[in-house]
Amino acid sequence: MHFAKIHPTLDHGKGFAVKIMVVEDEKQIRDNLKILLESIGHEVVVASNGLEAFETYDVKPVQVIVSDWMMPGINGLELCKKIRAREEDAYCYFILLTARANRDDYIEAMACGVDDFMVKPLNIEDLTIRLHVAARILGYARHINHLESMLPICNHCKKIRQEDGRWVDFKSYISDYVSKQFSKSICPSCAKIHIIHNQSPSVPY
Repeated sequence: MHFAKIHPTLDHGKGFAVKIMVVEDEKQIRDNLKILLESIGHEVVVASNGLEAFETYDVKPVQVIVSDWMMPGINGLELCKKIRAREEDAYCYFILLTARANRDDYIEAMACGVDDFMVKPLNIEDLTIRLHVAARILGYARHINHLESMLPICNHCKKIRQEDGRWVDFKSYISDYVSKQFSKSICPSCAKIHIIHNQSPSVPY
């Protein structure tokens, strides 16, 4: 079993370590991913199927889930749906792994709340980059939650009172407030759907 060579110019794990759950029914892949992710600074827990993953998450939620799609019992997509149904939890970034690589699969996965989608065999550098993105998105989510806790917000309709006394919906307020802090781009999953590009070399497990 081999991993892609880790590029020396990438800051693998430093400064953006997150708690990750690896959900994979193949023990060798599961164990090797755990070892690799821990070696670049992340805290990692593992589960061998969707049911075990959800029971573990129920007790100790994680920030990122990297899950295989096809597993016995609760598969990766069903696991994602169950995680998304827990609206009271802090946001969990969900990366789905699969050997299925057609457009309909991407659309189905995104509709169920999957944040990112990677095709097996995995390229480890690609996964590391996706985790950088995940850490950034989780940071934005925490910032927005903090803002929400400080804002004059209606308990019923969730509109926010601006300084001029107008009440606007939360999304409009946040869009106005942070529009200058964000640049428009395209995430890896949408790039695969909308842009034809050369795929980076994959290294089989």
